[in-house]
Amino acid sequence: MAERDRRNQELSALVEEVGEQNRLLRQVLSEQDMRIRSLEGALAEQARVLQAIRGERADAGRPAEGGPALLSLSARVQLIDDALTDLRLAVLERSGTR
Repeated sequence: MAERDRRNQELSALVEEVGEQNRLLRQVLSEQDMRIRSLEGALAEQARVLQAIRGERADAGRPAEGGPALLSLSARVQLIDDALTDLRLAVLERSGTR
């Protein structure tokens, strides 16, 4: 009987520990999800600006790719997109769905 009680206590402690780990994981995933949403918003805004500039340049008969400032903006959009992809992969890995 004492052995059974000890095992039950061990199992209860393990269940409690797993529950806490799950809670922490859900918290981290929620934070990552908020970061993803923020990056998605930043990416969408940068992409809109980039597209508008390219459109204005094309309307003016100038090359759409433009000079250093436009290339810098394009590079920023790509960096944000890369960061977003990395973050999504990290979330998938942590959630075990990858």
